[in-house]
Amino acid sequence: MLANLSAMFEGSLFQPVESIDKDMIFHIDDHTEIDTERDLCSEEKHILQKLLCYKILVTSMEEFHEKTQKALRVGWNNSGPVRESPALAKVIQQLERETHRRLTNSTPP
Repeated sequence: MLANLSAMFEGSLFQPVESIDKDMIFHIDDHTEIDTERDLCSEEKHILQKLLCYKILVTSMEEFHEKTQKALRVGWNNSGPVRESPALAKVIQQLERETHRRLTNSTPP
């Protein structure tokens, strides 16, 4: 499982930790570390899970932005809007950079 997870993040500044028992820490371009356990609430972690999938699946930046806004608006389990903390904002900005990088460096099939 960890090997597959590591392969999914290859080339990304987001690197999963080596053990499931440890917290996931994201490394942002400006050398900031975001510890999901300490820096994000449960609702934000749920949104982050969605955004990590969207980062891989979307076909345009517009689609990524739409998915991000919808996730923030709908919230966790349709609980309503989630207020974006400074930590989540940094993670979203990083995901946007990585998504843009993927989309502009990808080669057609």
